[in-house]
Amino acid sequence: MNCGSLSWSWSRDRLFSFCPRAYWLYYHGAGGGWSALAEPELQQIYRLKKMIPGNWWLDQLFSEALRSTLPFSGKGFAAAVSKLFDRGCGQIRRRDWLQDPGTLNIAEIYYSEIEPELFLKNSRRELRRRLEVLESSPLPQILTQIGEIDRCLLQYPCEIAVGAVTAWCNPVIAWHDQGQLLFLNQLNPDSERFSATLQCVLAMQKFQIPPSRVGFVGYNYETGEFREFSAKALEISITLADIEKRAFSLNPVAFMPNHENCPSCRFRQYCADVPEDQHPIYSA
Repeated sequence: MNCGSLSWSWSRDRLFSFCPRAYWLYYHGAGGGWSALAEPELQQIYRLKKMIPGNWWLDQLFSEALRSTLPFSGKGFAAAVSKLFDRGCGQIRRRDWLQDPGTLNIAEIYYSEIEPELFLKNSRRELRRRLEVLESSPLPQILTQIGEIDRCLLQYPCEIAVGAVTAWCNPVIAWHDQGQLLFLNQLNPDSERFSATLQCVLAMQKFQIPPSRVGFVGYNYETGEFREFSAKALEISITLADIEKRAFSLNPVAFMPNHENCPSCRFRQYCADVPEDQHPIYSA
């Protein structure tokens, strides 16, 4: 099955490795499922696509608050995170996703792994801990030095042309600092070379800044692990070639299921409801 133009991102790559069928459902099978007029099956796929694990939600809160808190201050950031958290709590308690599948829907609650109030209690405690970890890290000192005119406006997710491939990356923020362009990313050793390489290309395509003037800050919201490095450590040409190769692998003849991962898959409800020979992948 050919699904059109070639696209690649780290999240696409990981989901395809997890299960090609889940990849197809997420990126190709949910089209139009947001509409109240859509077929129930499409609505179900879209609802499961938009569902996220609880720890991802907390990560999203931090990223969104970092993008909106300018100039940065510890108190201002904590207030922004708390406001976003309270808004999410309301959506969870009201079960807004029943009427609007695009609103917050936590996987652990949806699949009855935890009661909503216990989840919110645990999440609030974890959020406070993460704020304490951040306060003890080097990151706030860096962020407080970013002026309003230094911040780069980005459209998320960021789109980058890599040969015939449309690639995507999602830096938390980017800013100018003494002739350099710096990117803040969630720290992930597995994806670091890909995200940093794509952001070097983004710097060239959007800001006309060469890799020699690009640097990176990585921060783990959960552990507080922190890392700084420059683009000089990257093998840009090799990584771009790898991205193109990986993008072609995401477009196979058939998107077969990986049954070993069914117990932890967001789409397990849908796949359990649809007989194997009636799955849209095989009838398309």
